[in-house]
Amino acid sequence: ELIVPINSPVKTLADLRGKKVALITGSGGHYWLLRHMEASNMQRSDVTILNLFPPDAKAAFKQGSVDAWAIFPPFSEQEIAEGTARVLHGLKSPAQVVMVARGKFCAEHTAAASSVVQALERAKRWLIENPAQAQVIVAEEINMPLHIVQSSWSKMVWEADLDDAVIADIQSKADFFVDEKI
Repeated sequence: ELIVPINSPVKTLADLRGKKVALITGSGGHYWLLRHMEASNMQRSDVTILNLFPPDAKAAFKQGSVDAWAIFPPFSEQEIAEGTARVLHGLKSPAQVVMVARGKFCAEHTAAASSVVQALERAKRWLIENPAQAQVIVAEEINMPLHIVQSSWSKMVWEADLDDAVIADIQSKADFFVDEKI
């Protein structure tokens, strides 16, 4: 999601012209921000992008050093719950939970790659079947209030598989980031 400070005059993506946006370079948030900007006839130079990981981006957001933050759940929900942010609506950015590895690695380490994929699939099934217990574990692991993790849970596509649509989406992002030299 793209969040802005609660009292920000920014109402649309176009309102971010000349502003600073925090994100993780090479992330889905980065990809979707640039894609939405292109769809809105904005140039990449219309905003200043700052590569900040969540702890640093959170501090910059709280201090007013950035005007927006392109971030994934549950960090956006935390800011909203604290009353410091609101979502800039109309920008969709799916959060599919899949694992991706280089083909060469998988070919050279077939057993290890297969074991990791099987473990991920077991974990995803367990998360889907035990959401309350999983949410407690995640909240403890990332040191975030349980209600924040709960409010973001439905935004994660835990049952995503590497089907043709997800593969096409990942390939589109990969091609985009190669073009961007990221």
